[in-house]
Amino acid sequence: MIAGVQAIEFAGLRLNRAKMVQVKEEDIDKITAVFYAIIKGKKPALIVLPEDYPENEIRQLSDYINKFIEEYNETTTLAFQLASGEINSEPIKGKTPLTQSLKGLQASLKHLTWTTKQIAQGDFGQKVDFMGEFSEAFNSMTAQLNNAFIERDKTTEKLQKQVAELARAHRAMLNILEDLKAAKVEAKLALNKSNHKT
Repeated sequence: MIAGVQAIEFAGLRLNRAKMVQVKEEDIDKITAVFYAIIKGKKPALIVLPEDYPENEIRQLSDYINKFIEEYNETTTLAFQLASGEINSEPIKGKTPLTQSLKGLQASLKHLTWTTKQIAQGDFGQKVDFMGEFSEAFNSMTAQLNNAFIERDKTTEKLQKQVAELARAHRAMLNILEDLKAAKVEAKLALNKSNHKT
């Protein structure tokens, strides 16, 4: 209590009960409409006070609420963009914990996208270590992909060796067949020659 007057201070606002501000019901309705819109999942509009509105606690409160609305609207826009996969939107400037968290998530998703593209190009050495449980699952998937590609390469190499061996065997068989044909022809000629001599 200050000299018998209870004072309330909140976010730079100092309201003294002894000095009561004259508040119009329509001004309170504007403030209420903002929070009603937020609760209903709608985008709140800025509070507009007349130009000649006095510089009092209501004007100050309206200014703070308008700053909150601007950051809230930017934050919800970013949240909807991230939820729909739009990760390359312009970063927002807000400082609330929610805004900072969304900015961090946006940066993480951009890095994850880059990492995924590297893995798609065959760089299985890429790891994700900044997204907790998701990182473990992602890194496990990458390791499994790497192992699958290694196995595929081993199988391909083995098949290529078998195909080469079969080709060599095929050529050897063809050579044997040629030799047999030549031997058959020689045998026939020799048989015919010996039949003519007798």
